[in-house]
Amino acid sequence: MKYFILSLFVVANCLAYQPGRNSFGGQIGFTTSDFELTSGSAVITIPGVSITTIQPGTTSGDLSGFTYEFAGNVNVYETNSANFGLDLYSNFNGSPGLDDTINGSKVENSVNSLSASVRPFFRTGIFSPFAVIGFQYTSYDVSDDDGTGWNKGTEFSPVLGLGGSFQFTDQLVFSPSFTWSKVELPSVSEADYSFEFGSTNSFKFEFPLTYQVSDFFSIGASISHTNLSEAESSAIKVNQGTIVQDKPFVFSYWMTSFMIKGDLVF
Repeated sequence: MKYFILSLFVVANCLAYQPGRNSFGGQIGFTTSDFELTSGSAVITIPGVSITTIQPGTTSGDLSGFTYEFAGNVNVYETNSANFGLDLYSNFNGSPGLDDTINGSKVENSVNSLSASVRPFFRTGIFSPFAVIGFQYTSYDVSDDDGTGWNKGTEFSPVLGLGGSFQFTDQLVFSPSFTWSKVELPSVSEADYSFEFGSTNSFKFEFPLTYQVSDFFSIGASISHTNLSEAESSAIKVNQGTIVQDKPFVFSYWMTSFMIKGDLVF
């Protein structure tokens, strides 16, 4: 029986959003992460076929690789005094192959994320607080050298958050934010059994810094950090036979991305 190794990566949308500014941009970078899967003992008995024992223990790994993103923002409303406005923000984020070798097997995960949100904001001098209200679709496609029967995890979830833009100078802007969403962890379906974690909460912290090179172009860098709530597995489902399991499997995860970016302003 193959190891149950579940690895998930949620890529943060961390282009340096600036309230009230029409822009389109992209960024590239590197993602590193850490996950831990703690399992109890389980005995699967399939009459006339086999008896398989899952030993209690902990499996961990560090999947890493290339990440990219495209994002756009359009200001759709602003008061005459420019103290309040409303933006429409959308982004696509992809990681085509985050990988690591775990227990002698190469594990790879491809991630895609598409989001759209409405962002009301206020201007109060150098500080402009904003809210994030929108939706996000994510997919996670896991494979490994052992040929485990991974099922793609997909989720269409609301996204809610808060942030603020600090205009230190005419050129330098810092725009940290926090967002919450739900994510679906990939599951496993083999010939004799199936196994899943379901949905869990995702918390993203984003710290982008932007420098305005000209009226039409800006550059910058960002760091983002994502934490998932601990997820417990549902019971292992056996297609034929019986299973004795002392406690559910528990999955924990965090991820950090380092990115450089460029924006066209219009």
